[in-house]
Amino acid sequence: MEFGFTPHEKVSRLFAAATVTLIVLHLALCGALWMAPQTSLLIAPSEIRSDTGNAYYVVVQFGRSGVYHLPTDSPQTPSASNLTIFENGHALGPPHSAHIDIREKGAGRFSHWGNGVFFSTTDGSDPRSNGRAYSIQAAAELQPTLKVQLIISLLLADLTYLFFYEDFLSLIRKWGRASSVALAVLVVLLAAASASGLFGTIVVAKNGPPKDTALVVQILQHAFLGCVTSIGIWAAGAGVLRLVLGNRFSGLPDILIPAFPISLILLAALVALALVAPWGRSIAVIIWLACLLPLCSWRPPRRQVIAALKATLAILPFAIAFGAWLALLWHGPTDTLSAAPSGDLSFYAGNIWSFANQAYPNLDLGYANGEARAYFNNLYPALGATLLYLPNFDPFLFLLAGGGTSYVLLTALTLHLYATDRIARFIGSLDLVLLTLSIVVAARYPYWVAESIPMVFVPGLTISVWWMAQRNHKAILWTLAAMTAGLVGSLLSKVVTAAVLVPLGSTGAWSRLPSLARGAKLAVLMITGAFSIYSAIMLFRFLPMFIAIANPGPESYLTPNWYYIGRDAGATLMGATVWMFADVSTALVLSFGVATFLVFPFLFQANFVCVSILLGLLLISAGKLSIFTRTLAFTSFVLCLPALIWGDPAGASSGVIWIICLGGATLTALLGRPVDNVATAPQTSLGTIGSISAATLAVIVWGLLGVARGSIIADSGWHFVQSTPLTPALKEIWTAVRERTPLDALIFTDQVDESSNILGGWNTYAYSGQRQVYLSSYYTSADLRPNKLKLEQVLTVNKAVLEGMRPPQSVPTRRKYGSFYGVVSASKDAPSDWRLIFKNNQYALYDIAGQSSGLRKVSPTTP
Repeated sequence: MEFGFTPHEKVSRLFAAATVTLIVLHLALCGALWMAPQTSLLIAPSEIRSDTGNAYYVVVQFGRSGVYHLPTDSPQTPSASNLTIFENGHALGPPHSAHIDIREKGAGRFSHWGNGVFFSTTDGSDPRSNGRAYSIQAAAELQPTLKVQLIISLLLADLTYLFFYEDFLSLIRKWGRASSVALAVLVVLLAAASASGLFGTIVVAKNGPPKDTALVVQILQHAFLGCVTSIGIWAAGAGVLRLVLGNRFSGLPDILIPAFPISLILLAALVALALVAPWGRSIAVIIWLACLLPLCSWRPPRRQVIAALKATLAILPFAIAFGAWLALLWHGPTDTLSAAPSGDLSFYAGNIWSFANQAYPNLDLGYANGEARAYFNNLYPALGATLLYLPNFDPFLFLLAGGGTSYVLLTALTLHLYATDRIARFIGSLDLVLLTLSIVVAARYPYWVAESIPMVFVPGLTISVWWMAQRNHKAILWTLAAMTAGLVGSLLSKVVTAAVLVPLGSTGAWSRLPSLARGAKLAVLMITGAFSIYSAIMLFRFLPMFIAIANPGPESYLTPNWYYIGRDAGATLMGATVWMFADVSTALVLSFGVATFLVFPFLFQANFVCVSILLGLLLISAGKLSIFTRTLAFTSFVLCLPALIWGDPAGASSGVIWIICLGGATLTALLGRPVDNVATAPQTSLGTIGSISAATLAVIVWGLLGVARGSIIADSGWHFVQSTPLTPALKEIWTAVRERTPLDALIFTDQVDESSNILGGWNTYAYSGQRQVYLSSYYTSADLRPNKLKLEQVLTVNKAVLEGMRPPQSVPTRRKYGSFYGVVSASKDAPSDWRLIFKNNQYALYDIAGQSSGLRKVSPTTP
């Protein structure tokens, strides 16, 4: 009897084999990236040689390998090394120090340069004879060229595979639940093995200290909080719009998409009420519940509801995974763990404490003579301020876990609704790839979406404005709504996006303007005038300051790395591609967005995000386009991808996680939408969606368990860059300030200097004390940052008070204070008339005795 296969069966079997092969290749690459060999060396005194001054030198031998290398600092990459040197088990630092500083200042400074380590001891003694043990620990990485080749090759394989995704869906239909369950079980088993330590210690980003269970639990709490707040406020906005429109049978997109900017306005109003009014939180909750009531009588089409629920179920695990990833890498200090977040993240976390302390006026808690600050870009921190009373609430984790989760969730769900309404046809493989890429590359780097937290709302707002602008043919009111949403929405999210979103909202009216009624013309002109005045005021007020602190010019010119050159080329190609198929008004808007990004990326990076997303939406909505046009668009997105992967401060691992999480959420959002012809457009079943969701959640749980037990290390590596990490002792001292000083206290601290460190001139963590500090952050002051002479004068006054040379009440300030306190190093010899309030092993809090009145008595405590 002869056995054989039909051509269709052969193709199916080949595609099944390709699927398995691709999965194995992904796992192999992850293993190569995250299970790289570790180097631990005990330095013999005989191997150390003296350099000059306090500096000593030791050669680091890693061995020759064509696969792995030990990254070192160099003139091109001054902070690439992840090496740590220990003295009797305690890490020395700061790393990446200038060699002249190591020689002249010592105190543990070191630098991994080339094949050796220049280092100094903590007390200036000779490491060859002081009797202390010195050791080195470092993590190897794939050779840069090899890593680039492997990742790009695998990405190209993924894209090629997606070109045939119809066969992939047919494969799912044929194998059904069994295939998805088998794959899910395999991935979960690998995650469990990694968490149990079967593969040893796995470093999935940069090497660093292990985390603990308390942090892992808090991360999950804040990720779920991000889900609840995002969906909750969007639902309230939908309730308001449903009440205004009145039609109880409106489809999900007809309500939820235009409700997105309404939800931002509602959120701003409720947050302001909660922070300013007596009983504000309770009143805000009541109003929020009232906004939900119109949804009770809403009856959207059943298939849209089912599809949206399936999409949400599939998106949530990817969203939570990304939020948890950001929080593991960049968390703030906890009761047991140190952290070194970037300055922007610390600034927004500080704003949460600041708003909770006093929402109006918006005081500059880091400089007592600073002007009241603007509220731009602070909607999400203001939301955090209303939640600060919750048990275990942590501002850093809210921005990271909550913000990262919200970004993926809001972006993917808005895209799902847009596709449900605008794309009734079956999405071809190339279109699917193009739209997914447009969403994935729309960021500066993965961490940026939480570091610059207003970005959480930008993708959803962009999709919403474009959806309304496209409905102009039905009524001019949609144009007015789109323009208003672009203007107000940008004010409440990322301010600079108004340069793209407001003109974008008006595109539908450009050709129709002469024929519009007088009232409609007047409305368009009024919004345009408001936008023009607003733009002029913002540029006049802020542009000189930004030019003073950052250089204009393309990123590829300012930082000539190959991947930034690729992104600038890709952005330029985006601006050219849109002219090949879009109308003139839309092409002009997107080209202007690209131009602003290229001219001043420091300020207008968000406009690139808008342009990338809009180009993807235009391509998928345009119907039949030439293969040349689609190839140009595909090339532009691919050129932008490397900057996203290699530009993240935590390394390429963050780019990989970003692609998995946001790319996975985008694909499930698109594949899960309802379509007109279900016979020719295969749908993912609830069982498949459930398997994907369950597997993703299981991987998250096992991964976090591995992190909690120390078998998986996930760290940003920023402690190698920041010379002064935020420690548990620092958290404790500013908590003592918040709990043990009067509201009218003025704090003087020695945690400030002329540097740009987060415990130097950028100390916004001091805001966590929720008291006015004379000076802790000049870096965020528009008055001091560009004026070095005035900064020196303020620092001199601050130092005179801390040394007891000047009474604090003689210092001129904008308002009067009833008491004065000092937060200083625990080793400082305080003036004799200072009264100790609290002290730990690093810092001390003093009442500057004789200068305060009406103080409550607090016994000194030394934990």
